[in-house]
Amino acid sequence: MVLAGAHMALGTRATRAHRRFLLQGAEPQAALQAATRPEGAPVPDGVEPEGGPSRGSGGSDGAAADAGGDPAAAEAGRLLGLRSASASSRTSNDEARQQQQNQKQQQQQQQVQQQQQQQQQQQQQQQQQQQQQQRLGPDSDLATFAAADTHCAVTPSHPKVALLFLTHGDLPHDTLWTAWLREARGLLPRRSLLGGEAFCLKQCDAEASPTAGESCVQRCGRAAACNPLCLDALQRRQGADRSPSVLQQQHLFSVYVHARPTLKDYKEPSAFAGRLIPDRMIAKPGTPAMAAAAKKLLEAAALDPRNERFVLVGDTTVPLYHPALLWEQLISEERSRIDACPHADSYLQRQRYTPALSSDRFRPGRHWRRSSQWWVLNRKHADLVVHDTEVAGLFKKHCYVGLDEAAGRHRECVSDQHYIPSLLAMYGLDNETTCDATGGTAWTWEPTAGGAGEQQGSGELGPKSYLPGHVTPELITSLRRRVWRAPDEAPDAASDATLCAAWTAAAGAAREAYLNATTKLTPASCPATLGSDAFLAADPFKGAGLDSRCPLLARKFTAPAARWVHRVYRSCSAALGVLPCSQRLDDRDNSWWA
Repeated sequence: MVLAGAHMALGTRATRAHRRFLLQGAEPQAALQAATRPEGAPVPDGVEPEGGPSRGSGGSDGAAADAGGDPAAAEAGRLLGLRSASASSRTSNDEARQQQQNQKQQQQQQQVQQQQQQQQQQQQQQQQQQQQQQRLGPDSDLATFAAADTHCAVTPSHPKVALLFLTHGDLPHDTLWTAWLREARGLLPRRSLLGGEAFCLKQCDAEASPTAGESCVQRCGRAAACNPLCLDALQRRQGADRSPSVLQQQHLFSVYVHARPTLKDYKEPSAFAGRLIPDRMIAKPGTPAMAAAAKKLLEAAALDPRNERFVLVGDTTVPLYHPALLWEQLISEERSRIDACPHADSYLQRQRYTPALSSDRFRPGRHWRRSSQWWVLNRKHADLVVHDTEVAGLFKKHCYVGLDEAAGRHRECVSDQHYIPSLLAMYGLDNETTCDATGGTAWTWEPTAGGAGEQQGSGELGPKSYLPGHVTPELITSLRRRVWRAPDEAPDAASDATLCAAWTAAAGAAREAYLNATTKLTPASCPATLGSDAFLAADPFKGAGLDSRCPLLARKFTAPAARWVHRVYRSCSAALGVLPCSQRLDDRDNSWWA
């Protein structure tokens, strides 16, 4: 009994000692040995005292094994497992807390960045407002109107001229046409700014009472034209800086190009970049496809209601005048530049059509007409062509160059020379055309060989192709004075020499008819221009234009001649007025055209 009691006391003491050692950080095995060692007994060799090294190869499992199944040793192992689990739990909690702290720091950094961005935006807005106040001046009524929706809308009301380029692919005069369109940038016809909706100013009071809501005032027409905000809008939205695109910097012309379907596009900074119409086909000269391609160009251009004149342009065609004069001239003419007028019948013309071209309304014997494939149409006539299917179907099927098996002979029916003038004649619109077979595009006839030209009198003639050696200021001047005379019309050399000679005065009057949005306008100078109904309503070009038979374009300038045409237009000594002259060219090439 005494022995059993001693063992129980020893076990109790060992358990208490083990717990005490755990709290002090001692290892379980050392705790067990210390607990079972009698008081005052020496520490055996090989046994670490309290505070010895951390556990080695013998862990809790080893301690339990060494205890030989002793309950105290088992308890020590169990407590060791609890300690390990507690340490692992503390590690996981520490990692979670660290992750939360990192996320919190990131959120704080993001908030700081957002605050910095807001401060920068506020500073930029303040700078913009200061710049606006400096630009508007201290006397401006916009000083207290600084709300975000304060603005001025500028809406010119003038029509546009659509340039329809029909080419196989290459445009050798790309550089010339791009420079020519650049000359039109910022030009606005005076009368386009006369309407009541040309200027519309909306001003909102930023200091309005919160209970009263936003206070806004809207003024249009002359009451708003000279407002500093409207002047600024006119220059920024209608001036040369509104877009890097040459075509978007001007407001007089729109451009459409029909080329082979495989052509990708033209490259910037060309004015033709992005202007290919989507619906294209292979169009060979002398085939019905040429007329069909021209009709596709009209269909694309007619989608823009602002297009009022439609000019078909070839790849070897160049302008003869400044864009200001060409636009004024075409807009001032009501008739289409095409020959839909009846002329004395000839055997040659009768050979070109066949009875198969007849329909309920179209009679070739009455409506057959012929004109150049290059023309200028007004909106009314362009819409007729776009919506026509009856006559177009007849020409597609029965108008061609080749053997007419029904007639047993060769027939030359060229759709692009007959389709549109014959269609207009069918509608009885002969008198709405200029009866000019050139369509406003001049060229020079020359004899051809091998049946490549057209029958003219006793021989065949064809358009002359101009090479670099042909390009001179005198050539351009002669083409400007080229007046069309119908075969049954008596020539008048004296009249023809002077009819189109006044182009200098016409060009000057045309320039006076515009207001240039790139010019700096101020509230002080505005009342005499934008603020004056008399100034905007005046038409300096009226009565100063060219005769409707005077050509505005010319062809056929080959690709090798393109560079020289551009140079002669830049020559100051030539003084043709198509492009700004360059004295440098004259100094270097003062006789390059000789």
